Amino acid sequence: MADPKDAKDKPQARSHPLLKGFLALVLLLFLGAVGWTTYLHYVKEGTFSFRIFDAAWWSPGVESSQPVLDSARSVSQSAHDAVWGDHGLVAEASRWWSEHEKSRAKAQSAPPEPLPTQPGAPRPTDSDLPHLESLLTQAENDFGAGLDQYRASNEAPTESETRDLQLKARAHFLSTADLLTRTIPRYGQSQGHDRDRLADAKALQDYNQRLLGTLAKRLDLP
Repeated sequence: MADPKDAKDKPQARSHPLLKGFLALVLLLFLGAVGWTTYLHYVKEGTFSFRIFDAAWWSPGVESSQPVLDSARSVSQSAHDAVWGDHGLVAEASRWWSEHEKSRAKAQSAPPEPLPTQPGAPRPTDSDLPHLESLLTQAENDFGAGLDQYRASNEAPTESETRDLQLKARAHFLSTADLLTRTIPRYGQSQGHDRDRLADAKALQDYNQRLLGTLAKRLDLP
């Protein structure tokens, strides 16, 4: 008679639900491939045949699928190049950002212009203009950090690292979008605002929104 203790200590075999799901998916794909190849043979020869262990029997399915696969690869490559190619969105945004950074560094190093004191001089700038400009600077810094992380995601060695970098980039881009949405209208209406700075902020907003759109597709987000 078996010892109840031995039965209790004996590990119980369990089937993992993910394994069941995987096997069901494999079976479904196999049945679909068999059905499709059988149909192609019927269209080609006018008779039904069912020789799944004959490599030649599968050739009509492979031949008919090749144009579809080639088309899918072409579309996928075009989509990738539109974002990551030499003339893609990321490269375009990076070039614009590099030029913008040079201009910003040059403007920061230049001495401030003295305020005019003669009669008929322009009205003083709005008191909240420095605050609005600091918000634009914060938006620019967020965008730069997000762009660096997005570019790094394309070189990440694993899928998990890629997604992690993309999520971080998206967080920076979302912060940039929020800051620019709240600041640009007020800055544009402020007396004494810098027109070039305003134009750059609007260009930044456009690049930021387009990059967010590509991230939404990569991360499968609404």
